[in-house]
Amino acid sequence: MDIELHPALPIQEGTFTTVIAPPGLMIPALNTCAALQQYLTLYICGNYSQVLSSIHRTVTAISVQRAFTAYQLLTILQDAPHTILFLEHDPGLYEDEPTLVAPVSLALREAARTATVICYAPKAERTILQMARHADRFLHIGNEPDAAPLAMLAPPLRGKGQRTLGSF
Repeated sequence: MDIELHPALPIQEGTFTTVIAPPGLMIPALNTCAALQQYLTLYICGNYSQVLSSIHRTVTAISVQRAFTAYQLLTILQDAPHTILFLEHDPGLYEDEPTLVAPVSLALREAARTATVICYAPKAERTILQMARHADRFLHIGNEPDAAPLAMLAPPLRGKGQRTLGSF
């Protein structure tokens, strides 16, 4: 099952994909994606969401859970039996515990063994780029990405690190 959120956002089954795109692109993608209606989908967000309130009310097959701390996010990821996990990244979850960025990204990678995992952020910032180091795919859609934040992805990981880097 490949998921096409948008022509520029092909998501492969069983992968952990990090997506940075403007909410104006992600909202219509979520509202029109047939896979989100066909498969058991969990939408996870933190304290603040730029997208959740704009998902159309006809999209009824999505379960929603909020994580108010990074520890709650880890628990949600561990207990989620869903086919698709869509995480709207909230950097505020890591303000008190910046050391939890790596464990959360590793938990997302682990969840991708049994689900398709999409970690979405509206803009590039330090914590999402740290998480992207463990992703199978990294997609940056929109304006040309800044070279400085993307440089934080280098050096490439050895072994089972990120396999692709895409910018559109």
